[in-house]
Amino acid sequence: MLDNLPAEILEMILNQDCLDFPDLINISSTCSLLQGFVLNNNNLWRSYYRKRWFEIAERSPKIDNYFAEVSYIYKLHHEIDGILTRLTSLCMHKELLLPADFAPFIHMIKSRCLNAEYLVHYLREILKDPSQIKTYDVVPLNTPGNLTIKYYSLETLYYLGLENFKVLWEKFISLDEDDRILEIGAALLMKWSKPQFNIKVGKVHKEFDGIAEKVKNCLRINHPRHPLLKTNQDDSKLWRNKIIKENKFSLINSQQILSTITQVMSQNALDKDNDPNSFTLEMFELKPGFKITRLVIFEGVARRLGVKLDWVNAPGGFLLRFIQLDNSERKIYYVDVSNGGKLILATHGSITNPNSILDSESVLKRIINDLAQSLHQDESLTPSILELNLRTHPTNLQAMFAFSAFYRRYNIEILPATNLRYLHRNSFTSTGSHVFTYLCHDGFPLHGMYPINSPIFPPTRNGNVIFAVGMVMKHKLYNYACVIYGWDNTCDRKAPWQQEITYEQFKLGQPQPFYKVLLEDGSKKYVAQGNLLQCGLKCGFDKTLKLGKYFTHFFKNQFVPNYFLNEKYPYDVEVRKQFQLLG
Repeated sequence: MLDNLPAEILEMILNQDCLDFPDLINISSTCSLLQGFVLNNNNLWRSYYRKRWFEIAERSPKIDNYFAEVSYIYKLHHEIDGILTRLTSLCMHKELLLPADFAPFIHMIKSRCLNAEYLVHYLREILKDPSQIKTYDVVPLNTPGNLTIKYYSLETLYYLGLENFKVLWEKFISLDEDDRILEIGAALLMKWSKPQFNIKVGKVHKEFDGIAEKVKNCLRINHPRHPLLKTNQDDSKLWRNKIIKENKFSLINSQQILSTITQVMSQNALDKDNDPNSFTLEMFELKPGFKITRLVIFEGVARRLGVKLDWVNAPGGFLLRFIQLDNSERKIYYVDVSNGGKLILATHGSITNPNSILDSESVLKRIINDLAQSLHQDESLTPSILELNLRTHPTNLQAMFAFSAFYRRYNIEILPATNLRYLHRNSFTSTGSHVFTYLCHDGFPLHGMYPINSPIFPPTRNGNVIFAVGMVMKHKLYNYACVIYGWDNTCDRKAPWQQEITYEQFKLGQPQPFYKVLLEDGSKKYVAQGNLLQCGLKCGFDKTLKLGKYFTHFFKNQFVPNYFLNEKYPYDVEVRKQFQLLG
């Protein structure tokens, strides 16, 4: 039937979004006519390619044979699936993933142009897969939508994001000082911290432009004679793309601009329909209370509107400083961003030391260093942040120490050679000597080495162990929800993984089982059985993929272990079945 249709109609049918690559291949195998039409139709495959990889198509080199390119991409997807599965099996019992674990992906990227783009695109597709798994049984790792493959996809994206940031950071700091605007560097940090989203520097610029345009519209209504409204396009373009040296308007006019920026930002004008790629959704808030995004937006929009704001070092974070020359008198103000953008005149005692004024590079380094200093040891970004801090502070001995100390807890020495050379040259200083001595203690050599996983033997459940891995629990005293991913018949205080887990003091007359549990924020605890109650609700665990290291999916009242966790605790299957009946 299809072979009797005109070529234009047939091509339109085959171009439907519901038809995927396997569907088109199946159609081509029905007869020789359709085989020739489908496989040799470059227009059909060009359309298919551009619909599915449109962002890559915009910057890809010329492709002569689109069918060959699409076939290659699907072959690459199959190879990526295999690497993720092997990564899961090799790293299931590792507390940390190391650069060597991602070597197959790096080899893939270097082997062909566009492989990096195809890899990242596919990993993001895996993370967005909405497929639901509806069974209590342990499922294969190739089951669509399983959390374990999603977890390792995200870990791979974090690693690739860090490697990409290193390159982009060097380009950023090599820009001329006037071109080194903060929003570019902040967007690069977002690309690293949220690699599952396609964050583009150009899109961040456009978002800031949109906010600035809304501020102008408000000024037209409330201050129709404001001199900003008469600014020519050349000046506006210059202020957008360069760091301005001075304020372009009077104190009163500048304050009107600043208060209007606050008004626009407070009216939820920044919410781009919950677009996860939006800079203005404060995705850059990597730790509670670390409010930097609002200041970055405020300063970037103010610059576009001719108001120069300096970044100032402060004990609790940053301040924005405003300097105005009126009647030959130099006045210094601080901008209260959270209070209508009001300008607060600096008193003599509060005038900031000139050395505390920061350029864009210094602001970003301070942000990274603050993140490294304030890390919770269970955060999944910890290794990446510590390496990022070391990369941006290669001669900082404290950064070296923090990086090395973290990996030393797992008997890993991984300090890069460039930092080691600096450490050797500065080992005569008190701090350098302390770090050098620490790194050399117990005979550890100053070069990278990786631990070998010891074989895992299933523990034997004694009659006191009531619960099983995968069960969702509530803490009796603190009411937090948690998922069991391991247990001991009695408290094991000396286990090496204890360094990563908060030990809960619990005293009873008789020894009792202790459980390794994962909380909704991804942190881990070691909890006594007497403090746990069965919950059976999913709670907020869909917000963290850290569960994917241990479980493939949630079904009804429990998380189902992946193959590897199930092998480690095979006797828990019957216990979960008993609680299934109760649930």
